[in-house]
Amino acid sequence: MAVSTRFNFATGVTVNIVTTRQNFTGELIDEVFFDDNSNNTNNNNNNDNNGISSFLIIRLTAASAPFVTGQVVRINTDEIIAIG
Repeated sequence: MAVSTRFNFATGVTVNIVTTRQNFTGELIDEVFFDDNSNNTNNNNNNDNNGISSFLIIRLTAASAPFVTGQVVRINTDEIIAIG
C-alpha cells in the first residue's frame, strides 16, 4: 500500500480533501489505478492520462453525507482540487 509521491503524503496520515463534488476528512490508506479501456471501469473518462484512472482510498474520520465516519471511500484523483 502506497500513495504516489505526487501527493507528498504517506499512508496513515489524516488529510482534508476538497473535490469537485464534496469535501472529505480521513486517513489515507492507498492509491489504486484502473484501466479505463478494460472492463474494470466505464469508458466515459475524458482525461488524457492514457486511459488510466487513479483513486485515493481513505477511511473517513469525519462524516461527510451520505458517508459515515469509519467508512472507506474511493476518490477519483482527477476530481481533487486540494489536499492538505
